Amino acid sequence: MFSREKQNRYHRTHFAVLSAKVRRSKALAFRGLCYEKGKTVNSALKDYVDDCINKDRVLSLKDFA
Repeated sequence: MFSREKQNRYHRTHFAVLSAKVRRSKALAFRGLCYEKGKTVNSALKDYVDDCINKDRVLSLKDFA
């Protein structure tokens, strides 16, 4: 097993945290949907990111307008 220090170094190098602030009511509703589907919020968001990338969807500025 790797030491905690080595794991932390690996994660700092190879991972990033994505986040967004949303209204509490929306967050609770999303958590409820995830629970109904047997997923965590984290796994649902990871799946969404993977789906976007796997569909070769290129984000452009117009997507955020």
